[in-house]
Amino acid sequence: STDGNGFFSMSVAESAGRYVLNIDKPGMMAQSKIYFKDATSINYNLVTNTTSVFSSQEEITLIEKEDEITKFRTTGPNGETIIRSPAIVRIPPNAIIDEQGEIFNGQVMASLRAIDLFDGNNLMPGDFGALEDGEDKTLESFGAIDVQLRDKNKPENKLQIDPEVFAEISIPISSPLMATADANITLWDYDTEEGFWINIGSLKKQGEYYVGFTNMFSTLNADVSFSDAACIELRDNPVTSLFPGDPLKLVFQVPVSGGGAPKVISKTVVGIADLPLFVSRLPENENITMTVIREDPVDPVDNDTLKIAVLFTGPGTPGPANANPSTGDCKFFYLDVDTMATAFPVFLNQVNNTDAEGQAYYDLIDATNGVGGPPNYDLNSWKVANDFAGIDTTALYYNAGDLGFWRDMHVRTKFNKTAFYVTNYPTDADAIAGTGAIATVCMEFNEVNGSGNSADMTKFYVFDGSNALVNNADLDGSGAKYIPNLCVVCHGGTPATYSSFAGDKNAFVNHFSGVNIDRMPNFLHFDVESFAYSTSAGKLRSDQEDELRQLNEKVLQVKNTTAVTDFIKTAYGASVGAPNTAALPVVPFIDRSVVPAWNNLTTPAGSSTTNKLMYQEVIGPSCRACHLTRSNDLLWFDEPSDFATYASTIQYAVCANGGTIPYMPNAVITYKNLWTDSTRVETLKDYLVLPCTNPY
Repeated sequence: STDGNGFFSMSVAESAGRYVLNIDKPGMMAQSKIYFKDATSINYNLVTNTTSVFSSQEEITLIEKEDEITKFRTTGPNGETIIRSPAIVRIPPNAIIDEQGEIFNGQVMASLRAIDLFDGNNLMPGDFGALEDGEDKTLESFGAIDVQLRDKNKPENKLQIDPEVFAEISIPISSPLMATADANITLWDYDTEEGFWINIGSLKKQGEYYVGFTNMFSTLNADVSFSDAACIELRDNPVTSLFPGDPLKLVFQVPVSGGGAPKVISKTVVGIADLPLFVSRLPENENITMTVIREDPVDPVDNDTLKIAVLFTGPGTPGPANANPSTGDCKFFYLDVDTMATAFPVFLNQVNNTDAEGQAYYDLIDATNGVGGPPNYDLNSWKVANDFAGIDTTALYYNAGDLGFWRDMHVRTKFNKTAFYVTNYPTDADAIAGTGAIATVCMEFNEVNGSGNSADMTKFYVFDGSNALVNNADLDGSGAKYIPNLCVVCHGGTPATYSSFAGDKNAFVNHFSGVNIDRMPNFLHFDVESFAYSTSAGKLRSDQEDELRQLNEKVLQVKNTTAVTDFIKTAYGASVGAPNTAALPVVPFIDRSVVPAWNNLTTPAGSSTTNKLMYQEVIGPSCRACHLTRSNDLLWFDEPSDFATYASTIQYAVCANGGTIPYMPNAVITYKNLWTDSTRVETLKDYLVLPCTNPY
């Protein structure tokens, strides 16, 4: 029980790792919260239910009434009008039992309240976690009610319905949900001991209600369930910490994908000991809004809103929802007023363009009028146009160095015109079977049809998992980005405003060719040692060494940079500077190969790290993939002097000094691979001879 001021404290043995806190008071709606560690300095606001007194021998009809909190016509968070009907419960006579299971004869204090899904008060019990067929699920609500029966003369004594009798319930559907509410929906009962919602039946949509029958009363919920869920992690930034100070209240506005009501999740952070903080059961690849409030411990009127931030959740975890994630499981952000509004870190974002620019680009490269063009122009049509019916070179590998896909790579040359395509898959088994494709990215090096210009151009196309032409892709779970600039991030070249060419294909080609050829994106080398390989027969690295060599050989024959050429030749023991048309030696790719300028034991002043080691530990695995294609040759980092020239810029871009958000490496897996490898981190720090804070 609380004291006279409503304060309470309690402790339990630290063992289970998951704790359910239940709070109830006669006439008030029950509250239930889930915790995974200490929870201190938290306010729990109880709200009244519509309460009436009935004789247990008569039929009980409960109809929710409006009061200071309960309103049937309200204004939503975006100014929209929200209308709902009152909740209704009908209980047959002589159907009430006491806690011992005996028929109760007396006065029943019955209370009812529909949970307002749009008022932002976060009154839903639990954390939207449910158990269904033994599996942990996450719910989206279309309506919920709290029903309590108590002995009027002894309100501390709870009552229930005879398990042989059923009461009729009518759960109101708020007006914003009417269009998406299914004809039938699952009915869930909240288990206050376990802190999970339990599937107890179904409801039918009748007008503005979900109607059905139940012999269980607590909080009842009309919901759809989902297995997958994303999560985010909030960390303290020690450089610009928000602590010490009054507690922070974090309120998350969470959109949903199943048509239910947006969720509100509230968290309280008292100090650094509460961090990292995890918010789980979130929708995949959605923007959620976080409001950070500095709570005044004495007067809530003096609470200050410090920041409203939009955080992108990223991909979910396949399988059961991860309700209690650990560091490294979730996309993370700094809880820092100055920086937390930006996803930490932001990847593949160095150059961006829009849907309209992606369409304009397709029009210029004659991609059959781009998205929405002739319905027969799909991936198969592209393959036919590039003669992939003939013999091509293929390889299967896992792109462990940056994007994290299983990739089925193909290349074909026809009439000295070369084209590559790669299909991304979630697993090697899918790639081998050709099932479950995520998307396919194609590159050509040939003329632009209708331009009247004979110059060959690097061109990009994207096809979705159904082989349909699209102008965007989500390569890292942080949302779709549009071509070609999504590709330019790593393939190099200089982005343009494609709509500015107004459909003039010749002007477009001239802008990227001839004396302007450095503006044209490049084909990338195949960094064989950075890949992982299947264990299936015929798909081992050793089985594919020659195919991988042939892929690199093709790269030498299309648009690339001198740095790409030199690295490929070095990796196969070929003479740097020989003509690109020369065949590579028929040997395996040489792991940890070092281009000539770095292949020495020189150390910078104040450092004990040699140039060779720096290239092998940092430049190769963390920079080489994309920097070799930059238009500015000083950014190739193919010589130590280039790296030295940009040392202070590298420090700013790569290191989390002074609370900055580092944005390099600019691909999520490359970033993690660098900062979670202690050898790479220490090598970088020592070679820079500059302060460099690990963001992890």
